Amino acid sequence: MVVAVVMWSGVNVAVAEQTGQKGRRHRPMVMTEERVERMLSRIGQTNPEKAEQLARLREKDPNEFQKRLREHFRQEFGERSWGQKAQSHSGRGPHGGHKMTLPGMMGKGPMGERMWKDHTDFISWLTENYPDKAERLQKLQQEDMEAYFGQLGSIMRTYKHIMKASKRNPELAGVLKEDLRLKKQRSELLAEIKAATDEGEKKQLENQLEKVVADRFELIIKRKQIQYEELLRKIEHLKEQVRERKNEVDSLKSQKADKVKERLEELLSGTEKIDWD
Repeated sequence: MVVAVVMWSGVNVAVAEQTGQKGRRHRPMVMTEERVERMLSRIGQTNPEKAEQLARLREKDPNEFQKRLREHFRQEFGERSWGQKAQSHSGRGPHGGHKMTLPGMMGKGPMGERMWKDHTDFISWLTENYPDKAERLQKLQQEDMEAYFGQLGSIMRTYKHIMKASKRNPELAGVLKEDLRLKKQRSELLAEIKAATDEGEKKQLENQLEKVVADRFELIIKRKQIQYEELLRKIEHLKEQVRERKNEVDSLKSQKADKVKERLEELLSGTEKIDWD
């Protein structure tokens, strides 16, 4: 019987044969580029900060990156399993096995349900904000599930932080979207400048690049301002909590004699009115 072993958001998917023998181990995972992309995407679903750290380490020290990546999944899934068994209820695969479906690949239980919800939430947001990319993903999903998850991981690393920002601060999300557009324009202009042979055209492109850089700098200032204002709101909230706790402490101090007497009565009568723990 052939069983597909998958990893959400990276879902690749290593296909292993089950012989029915208990305790048989799968072969070591081969760290291909596609598999690495999917594994990073899987981490990004539950721990975006960790995924970003690993992505930076990948560029700086590839060997250490692979070591850390393996360690992360060993800790999360255990030494004996690198993934979850894909479940399927929709037809047959190309070799007579069950065809894997998206919900089935997320696995069962609370974790699988959360993965499926995260996936559908992201696709809904992408469809609303970047319909062309959502359309390409949908087409890829129908043609090649493994390639779909590889592309999904790449897109999530680019856009997931914007989606998260849109939920807590739409203004910040707008800034991030515009910044992403300008970075794309910057890269295109740099390529055109490099390829330009006419000095007049090159100068024109450089002027456009200067404007893009200036616009991005303005966005950086705006983003920092928004983050500063968010921090101020958090500080005010903390101050309010501090005031409430101080008032609570002062109130308890002033009522000490009465509360001790009440507690004594509670202990003797077997009823409690205040949490003494």
